[in-house]
Amino acid sequence: MNTIKFASQIAIGQIQIRPEDLGYHEQQIMQIAQAGKKANIDFLVFPAFSTTGYLPKDSILFPDFYQDLQTIDQEIAAQAENITIAWGSVTYEQHQVIPTIFLAQNKKIIASITANRQSAYHRLSLDGIDLAICCSWNEPQPHPECAKENIDQLQLVFYTNPAQELIEPHKNIDSPILYLHNNGLAYEEKQIFVLPGNSKYITPASKEILSVPFGETGLFPLTTLTTPTNPPTPEIGTIYERTIYGIRSFMENNHLKKVVIGLSGGIDSALGACLYQQAIGAENVLLINMPSRYNSDLTQNLAKKLSKKLGCFYGVFPIEDSITNTIFQLENTPLTKEDAALNLKVSSFTGENIQARDRGSRILAAIAQSVSGVFTANCNKTEIAVGYATMYGDQAGFLAATGNLWKYEVYALARYMDEHIYKAPILADIINLKPSAELSPQQDITKGLGDPLIYDYHDKLLAAWEDSKTPLTLEEILKLYGQKQLGKIIGCEQRIIDNHFPTAEDFVADLERWWHAYAGIANVKRHQSPPILIVHNPPQSAHQHRLHSPYFSPKYLKLKADLLQDNAQ
Repeated sequence: MNTIKFASQIAIGQIQIRPEDLGYHEQQIMQIAQAGKKANIDFLVFPAFSTTGYLPKDSILFPDFYQDLQTIDQEIAAQAENITIAWGSVTYEQHQVIPTIFLAQNKKIIASITANRQSAYHRLSLDGIDLAICCSWNEPQPHPECAKENIDQLQLVFYTNPAQELIEPHKNIDSPILYLHNNGLAYEEKQIFVLPGNSKYITPASKEILSVPFGETGLFPLTTLTTPTNPPTPEIGTIYERTIYGIRSFMENNHLKKVVIGLSGGIDSALGACLYQQAIGAENVLLINMPSRYNSDLTQNLAKKLSKKLGCFYGVFPIEDSITNTIFQLENTPLTKEDAALNLKVSSFTGENIQARDRGSRILAAIAQSVSGVFTANCNKTEIAVGYATMYGDQAGFLAATGNLWKYEVYALARYMDEHIYKAPILADIINLKPSAELSPQQDITKGLGDPLIYDYHDKLLAAWEDSKTPLTLEEILKLYGQKQLGKIIGCEQRIIDNHFPTAEDFVADLERWWHAYAGIANVKRHQSPPILIVHNPPQSAHQHRLHSPYFSPKYLKLKADLLQDNAQ
């Protein structure tokens, strides 16, 4: 059978989860269960981890936490009077967290389904009507016994992977499917996933997707779900919604109110200022400009104008004297041992890092603590991928809200906010600036100088390493470059590559520079980066978390030698 005649008697319970906040989750579940009974719902289903919030499998559960959890599971089961309830919890065996779905009827648990089984089948009797349900994890996995039943069937898919969400309906299953995903945040090491939250019901005949709206909680009978009549939100609009939701939820979860942002007049900090102003209100955002001799009047004026447009507190704290004193002290204080002395010489590069650390570790940290707040990291995914940020400087902060966005997405989000949120050119002047850290004469924005990254190209190259399950190898990149097909494969206009790298030597030197950074020191920096808000894109995969050295295979070295020789002739 491929229909459920009593869909009105089935409902989704959508809650917002917080990490390990048992009482918060129980309160929401109980309220929704009471509402379900009043609405004569027969079968109420909650997503995975509804009682605990998302827990990685290697989480350590202290005995008191697990005992309280077991008590709460029994209290939820006691609500199953004249209603059947399914909810996500966990069991704890051999020091491993196992996602578990409990089914309760007549005030007691009648079944438990654990994630170490691909799928599980259970037969329910709801108000005199038999129903075969098949529970699976992350994608539909029909159970053989369920397929044999000549009664109504319902597939329940519980998401336990915070990075996964429904892309398209499953084409090979004729029975209705419920995809169940939580609202809220899921913490996985330094990644903070913004959960999509919009559980979905897919009808069998039309494969029409009916969805719970993003961010909403409560009781949702299947018959009340609708297909959105408005045009689908563009991807950048979804990124905006999830970023605002993620910032707001992270602040609330950690009982934070005030945020301090270093506002340089560049696009990353300007976008951060706008996002936090929208998420937590202008009265809670403090914008701080910290110029040195290298910061132009242009960017300083843009920072001041933006703060006025946003209605945020604003202050200017020059760092030139502090930087000069630090460099003087370093160069005029010898290090000694017995009859030897070591005199330090501060290079231009070291001077750039001193500026970044003075801003972050000295000024922003002190202001944040003075207002019982926190300060942000304004880095993006491109900078994080190659370590183009200073540890304890501009990489410091409590949260990297745009750390999951490539640089081109930073610009796209800024344009989206101007067009759809502010409906005014709040960020337009900053969008049109060449990106520059303004840390040295070589980054003088008034002379058209700026960052060493060519974002139109490097965003795409790095994504071919970072976002792909089968990253492009260096030898593949060289082959594609020689065939003038690299742009097509990575999604960059070939003319950009040709214009920026007049010779093969230029291309190879650039490729090796950023490979050394990506596969080398950037790994160390990523381990010390702030938590990153994950709103889309594949998260950092396992091979990108390991510390390792840049590798150049013999095949690559041979291809490189041949390419350079051919171009020399």
